[in-house]
Parts: sequence; C-alpha cells; structure tokens
Amino acid sequence: MILFLAISLVPGVAEELFFRGVVQRSLVARIGAPAGIGLSSLIFGAFHLEPAQAIGAAIVGVPLGFLVWRTGSLIPAMLAHAVNNALALGLLRAGVPEVHAASEGPLLLLLAVVVMVGAGYALLRTTRPPTNTSVEVDQLPPAPPPPAGAPPTGAPPSGAPPSGAPP
Repeated sequence: MILFLAISLVPGVAEELFFRGVVQRSLVARIGAPAGIGLSSLIFGAFHLEPAQAIGAAIVGVPLGFLVWRTGSLIPAMLAHAVNNALALGLLRAGVPEVHAASEGPLLLLLAVVVMVGAGYALLRTTRPPTNTSVEVDQLPPAPPPPAGAPPTGAPPSGAPPSGAPP
C-alpha cells in the first residue's frame, strides 16, 4: 500500500500541482491554450529525464493539460495521472516486462494515441470550453487606497532627499 501511494498517488498530485497548476496556467495566460499546453507537456516530459519515459510523459501531458484547461480543475488530471501510474505499477507487479522502444514501442505508442484521441473526443463532447482562460489587467480588482497619512505612491519617504539632490 505504501508503494502504491509513493508511486501513483503522490506523484499524480504533486506533479499536477506543479506542471498543470503552475507551469501550464502561467504559459496559457501568456501564449494561449494550445501552445501553453504543448510547452508545459514538453517540460513535463523533460522532467522525467529517461528518454523513453520522457517521451511517454510528454505525450501523456497533452491530454492531462487539456483536461485541466477544459475543466478548470486540477482534480481530474490528478486522478488520471494517479490511475496511469497505478496501471503501470500493476503491470510491472504482474510481471509484464517493460516496453522496449525498438520492438513494442511503435505499436504501443499508436495504441496510446488512439486511446487518447478517443478520450479527447469524449471530453470535447461532454464538457464546455472555458469562458475565460486568462486574467486581463483591467479585470483585476483595484488596489486598496493607501492608509491615511501615507505618502502618495512614488513619493520619497519622509526625510529622504528629493530625487536628483545630492545625498
């Protein structure tokens, strides 16, 4: 049970919090949803270091990123990530050998792409697109007024020489 939590649940939550909750949301706000999701998925893949695992992680990162963007919540991606990790752990514990990219890799990659496209299509059909994917500056609430007696913004603190005056 501890192995299950350490390999499936904890990374599923922690990695989604960082890669989708911080990295992807920042990128989507700056460069838009498609590019932000794609770039955050590549960064997610690179984080996994081992080339075969990095490629798979980058590929899995795209639907996870889309899931977060489309639903506006990290929870579904955390669950999907944890299930993916749990399935991989279950297959290893059941004695299924690791995939070697040269032999089984292309066929399994094709299967994974078909499954992801099907899941993506189902997600598109069952959810609505987000209404607001970024926060514009004019949408932010106004700053609170300074406390009574405080110098105006940009003014030197009391007792400081005016700007341009010798110290």
